[in-house]
Amino acid sequence: MATPASITTWHRLIPISRSADFGTALAAEVHDPMWMLARQHQIGELRGEDTGSPAFVRVGYKAAPLVDLVLTNPTGDVTVSFDANKPIEAQILPEPFAPDLATKVEIGLTFFQILHEAITDQDRADEIQAKFLTVTTSPLKLPAAAPANFDPIDDSTNAFMSIALGRTLDGVALYPLAQARTIPSEVSSIMPALTVDEVTAIGGAYDAFVRWVDATFGKIGTTDPDGWNPQTLDYDVKLRFGGPTATVTLDVHPNENGSVDWTSFDKEATTNDPFMPLDIQVAREIPTHVRFPGMPAPRYWDFESGELPWPDVDAMKTELARLLVIDFAMLYSIDMFVVPLDLAVSNAVAIDSVVVYDVFGGRIGIDAVEAGRAAQVPDRFTMYSTAAPTGAVAGFMVVPPGAGRALQHGPVLEEVRFARDEVANMVWGIEAVTQSRIGERRRGSERDAAVDATLKAPDPLPPTDAPLRYQIESSVPVHWIPFLPPASDPVTTLEKAVIVRASESQLLQIPAAGKILNPSTLAKYTVFEERVSRPGARVERLVFGARSQDGKSYVWTARRRRAGVGETQSGLRFDGAVSTET
Repeated sequence: MATPASITTWHRLIPISRSADFGTALAAEVHDPMWMLARQHQIGELRGEDTGSPAFVRVGYKAAPLVDLVLTNPTGDVTVSFDANKPIEAQILPEPFAPDLATKVEIGLTFFQILHEAITDQDRADEIQAKFLTVTTSPLKLPAAAPANFDPIDDSTNAFMSIALGRTLDGVALYPLAQARTIPSEVSSIMPALTVDEVTAIGGAYDAFVRWVDATFGKIGTTDPDGWNPQTLDYDVKLRFGGPTATVTLDVHPNENGSVDWTSFDKEATTNDPFMPLDIQVAREIPTHVRFPGMPAPRYWDFESGELPWPDVDAMKTELARLLVIDFAMLYSIDMFVVPLDLAVSNAVAIDSVVVYDVFGGRIGIDAVEAGRAAQVPDRFTMYSTAAPTGAVAGFMVVPPGAGRALQHGPVLEEVRFARDEVANMVWGIEAVTQSRIGERRRGSERDAAVDATLKAPDPLPPTDAPLRYQIESSVPVHWIPFLPPASDPVTTLEKAVIVRASESQLLQIPAAGKILNPSTLAKYTVFEERVSRPGARVERLVFGARSQDGKSYVWTARRRRAGVGETQSGLRFDGAVSTET
């Protein structure tokens, strides 16, 4: 049966205005004005006030320059002048670059490159370079990777050294010779003898080489950062600002990412006022409204974005804090303003006065939120303030030359996890990651497997008819370093101990492989017991990089303390019974 054809017809209705006057539509007429007036009277809108909008704001402030830094470690204090053009992180956190084999090769190759640029005759430059490789009076020969019982040489190091040995020299060992402009006897005795121009060229290459090393690496060595305290697993840094007669000291606390911001400073107890003799600087700024998504529109014909669905906010009658926030956002958000204030970095700034000028010519002074409050009152909220002793708030803030969001960091070069082992009744420093001889990451589990593969097994035990043998101590991975309460102070400190492992007919002590558990400032490494809480702690070494305000690049190696991963169990047992049955 055939289906009948169907035709659909569409009609579009277009409204047509009968008048060109839009006045009536835009008037927004109210059909019951008496109800509107009564409602305004009910909510208090008819009580007239001089509520002019802010026109501009005058801010008076004083700025005191940052003076110096005090870096504290167990060996004493190191005071350095503050560099206003350098990121503060690069001033308080860096440790000397480790003189690993890769660093030695890089510095040595760079010297040869500078030498070839200084000597125009490239054949002669090749001859002088070859003489540098034969120097024996000074230890310039690149050392081979030395083997160790509990730190076997990895494959990457073997491959790297097979290429580098004999082709370059130890650039770290050359650096002090270049500083002294000393030409080794093997080089000075080259035939034909060095000319005056060549000696001058080598001296110029030395100078350029020293400048490059200082600018790229700074200090090279195996010591800890000047401000690192291995007993607290944290930095101990102080910042001072003010004049010679009124100096204020601040404690500096970098955050867990290694950056320093205005929240990183705490004022130490003092009565000094470094802002007293300073002149007041005045800034005039135009305030702008504070905006947030879903904010109520201030104008009648403006439609809200709907990004924040207020009807979906679920608040019970007992949730007063949430209700207050909603009420404030709905009714008074239009009355919130922000005033931009551009300040020079590397200063401590105290706001002297804030005066608001409205559109009617009125002036209103704004006091600080903590003005007139007792120091012991903890129920106030303030931003851009510095914490002071006894819960008070200092009347200034610090504007450091921090790297901020421009701070970059590379992979973790070394990681030590401090964790409690309640079964074994001790604390472990677990070297989860250490550096190889060429500075690359090497996991502790990989190093433990390499030790098991290379360490010679002890002599087999004689046969016995006894059903059990007693094992004096169970095996623990080589990257687990114990910390025990010392006899001299068993309550507040933990001292690094050693685990032994049998090799052939002898017992060998397992040392720590990284820099974190081998501090250069302590003969015996002790950690304050409260620094290793039940969740534990984690200390990492990694390379940071940032640019200063003038665009100069800075690279440094630093440490950061982070939260641990909880308790652990090593499986360490003593006097264990082992069955002799096979």
